[in-house]
Amino acid sequence: MLAKGVELIDDVAGSGHEATKACRVRYAVRLFLRRGDEVSRDAELIAGDTGHAETQVIDGAERVLHSAELGKRQTIAGIEKALVGMKEGGYREIRVAPHLAYGERGVPGSIPANAVLRIKLWLVHVSESGS
Repeated sequence: MLAKGVELIDDVAGSGHEATKACRVRYAVRLFLRRGDEVSRDAELIAGDTGHAETQVIDGAERVLHSAELGKRQTIAGIEKALVGMKEGGYREIRVAPHLAYGERGVPGSIPANAVLRIKLWLVHVSESGS
């Protein structure tokens, strides 16, 4: 059971370490608007990389691996809530309510205000906080 405002669409269990609120994770993500338009910055981040972006081929495309320490608000709430309980190698597709995403602000030019997002998540690595 995920948090209110996060609907689980698909879940493929991983077999590695489980993500908890006090750990650091590396994950790949794809964001979609309600009508199916993808909101992607991966290509921009890879093209503008100065040697700091870590990437991996996932789902047939090169994806940027994002890092976050869970419980520290380093990603949107809907993603963080979906990552907790996942195991390395796992995949989840979720639908996230606006209040757990970008809310009334949205992201000018890419995500409208009050947008419901469909998000695909791949959990690549889990480590203890500070590792």
